[in-house]
Amino acid sequence: MGDLVLSAVAHRIRGAIRDGDVAARLGG
Repeated sequence: MGDLVLSAVAHRIRGAIRDGDVAARLGG
């Protein structure tokens, strides 16, 4: 169960970083 959640979160983060959204937030 935990692995599935982490996988889903990682997939979502990768998609967001692809758009530069998360990258911008983490960058400040």
